[in-house]
Amino acid sequence: MLPTSWILTQQAGVVDLEAVVLDVNAVVAAAVIVGPDWYRMDRDLMTVDHDRPLTQAQRWIEDNVPPDSPILVDDAIWVDLVRDDRPASRVVWFWKLDRDPEIRARYPDGWRNFDYVVSTIAVRLSMAQLPEISAAVNNGKVVASFGEGGDQVQVLRVQPDRPR
Repeated sequence: MLPTSWILTQQAGVVDLEAVVLDVNAVVAAAVIVGPDWYRMDRDLMTVDHDRPLTQAQRWIEDNVPPDSPILVDDAIWVDLVRDDRPASRVVWFWKLDRDPEIRARYPDGWRNFDYVVSTIAVRLSMAQLPEISAAVNNGKVVASFGEGGDQVQVLRVQPDRPR
């Protein structure tokens, strides 16, 4: 190892060689520790189409759900449905049903006013906090399902009069 008094001179000033070596060692150590997980995550993101179930659900909705049917959706699909000429007033981001007074006023019977609900991981993880979306899902019948595990997307036909 070089003595600590040995320095390199650059145009911007003086750099302590020992500090540079410590910085390089820290970067190498971080790469060794984080590298394997980073590689696996990057590989997964580059080789698995995690959006495919959402895309399939969107196509199914376009082909099978009348445009005037009110539908509760994840915001990940809301933009695509509205962009493809589905009336924005009939496509509601699921979170708003419990939290947005304007949506509550437009749909006074809450989940019962909807014909369909699209269940995604975001919807399923929010059900404990959002009683309206929880009721819509719990009173729905799966009519289409895409993907599996956490990526699974289900389209459910809401059945407000379903016996409990």
